[in-house]
Amino acid sequence: MLQFEFLTSAWGKLSALSRYLVSLGCLLILIASIAIFFVAPLQNKVAALKTNININKNLLSEMQLTSDKITALDKGKISSPTISVLKMMGLVQASINASPIKERLVDFKQAGDKSVVVRFDEVSFDALTVWLVRFSNDQCVRVEKVDIIELPNSPGRVNAGLSLSL
Repeated sequence: MLQFEFLTSAWGKLSALSRYLVSLGCLLILIASIAIFFVAPLQNKVAALKTNININKNLLSEMQLTSDKITALDKGKISSPTISVLKMMGLVQASINASPIKERLVDFKQAGDKSVVVRFDEVSFDALTVWLVRFSNDQCVRVEKVDIIELPNSPGRVNAGLSLSL
């Protein structure tokens, strides 16, 4: 209570110009505080939302183009790109040769009009799966069948047979 009385008496002792300047200073501090604590964060949020909107617009346009392509494929207006089995065999061989599993390749042959069989002995399971995922994603090749036999005396190593198709 004493502090409030001190402030009111000090306020009363100020000249009219001084009271006006102190009031104006308090008002400026209030406006600056509002700007710092409310307006600036809102502007940052609006900028982030605008960026998000642009990203989503680009994604939507890509999705629409893909949808148009899928519709055209479904209607038979365009044909899907296919590669021959011989070309696929070349891609498989090149990919295996560029990977650490090349030393474990045992058998590699054409198994039909659109498929290839690849067999590995004592191959690292991790290296095989990394190669298989990369190759199937990069070349749009479907993995039809996977036969894996765990080797009891070699942890992490397997015998594997893969059937890949176009």
